[in-house]
Amino acid sequence: MGFLDRVIGGVNAAYKPWSRLTDITDPSLTAADRRMTEGDLAFGTIVGVKRFYNEGTSEHLAVAATDDTGEVHRFGIEIRLPAASFARLRLGLHVPLRIEGRKAVIDPTALGDAFGLTIGSHLQRSKRSVPDDGIDDSAFDARFQKRLQGWPRTTATVTALEPFLMMGRRTENWTVHVRLPDGSAAVSPKDVVPFYGQSLVAPGWTVPVAHEPGGDVVAIDWAELALATTNLSPDPTTPPPEGSIAALLAEAAPTVTPAMGAGGTGFTPVRPAADDHPSGVNHPHLRGWVEQLQLGHLKPKHVERDIRGYEESGMCTPEEAASARRAAGLLQPD
Repeated sequence: MGFLDRVIGGVNAAYKPWSRLTDITDPSLTAADRRMTEGDLAFGTIVGVKRFYNEGTSEHLAVAATDDTGEVHRFGIEIRLPAASFARLRLGLHVPLRIEGRKAVIDPTALGDAFGLTIGSHLQRSKRSVPDDGIDDSAFDARFQKRLQGWPRTTATVTALEPFLMMGRRTENWTVHVRLPDGSAAVSPKDVVPFYGQSLVAPGWTVPVAHEPGGDVVAIDWAELALATTNLSPDPTTPPPEGSIAALLAEAAPTVTPAMGAGGTGFTPVRPAADDHPSGVNHPHLRGWVEQLQLGHLKPKHVERDIRGYEESGMCTPEEAASARRAAGLLQPD
């Protein structure tokens, strides 16, 4: 994100702790924050990704959602999530949305529930421009693009993944070791792995590559790989492949405890483990909405709508929903 990367000094924000600078006012960020609480809860599918460089890498999603009449709506979302969660986003994945008119954002709380991860600092903007379906990625450096365009094509089998560390911290760059069809070893050295490919590369997986003539270096075609793996499960509660970059990042990420889903629709979010809270509202996200209502930051109709959306999609039990409604004054006490 050009503006955001300038603010944070060009650091790889996806893999380093950061937070919004509160002394800078950006109306698009403020609108996105409002949309996360006041937008209607819905579910969509990631159908397109666009990455480009503009004084920093910008990452945009195209998400398609079908309304009650069967009409399909497409939304553009610029997004940056913590590393472990960002690594789970890919073509074909179902994601929870908050929709307000013709604009939408991804619901980070519901997405975190589905992933079993805690999504902390993140940034989103709703965009009028919606990426085309598929992958449009021009954010790679010139060296990588030259290799991809000029070297002969083949396939390779991943044998190992090695993170590239800078000052002891992970970056977006990984060394991917592969075995070529003739049995020889080769390597994709310290190249950027875009977020949409981090669930798609693991030991034993086959990847499309450009191979250095007479050498042992390859460049992985991440866009082609993403387009070839859209038949993976769309359910966001499905764990990433064992040994994948997404799985390795998740091992060190803050998590929430999965709960049994409701089943039936292909999107069965998991929920944080309930605690025995004095308010009587054991679901932490429902309790947060009740507290925001009591502080005057949310309206009763918005709280009821969100509780109903969580209950209908299996993110809370009917009992948890009822306790939240009672605490919010939406039901008479028993």
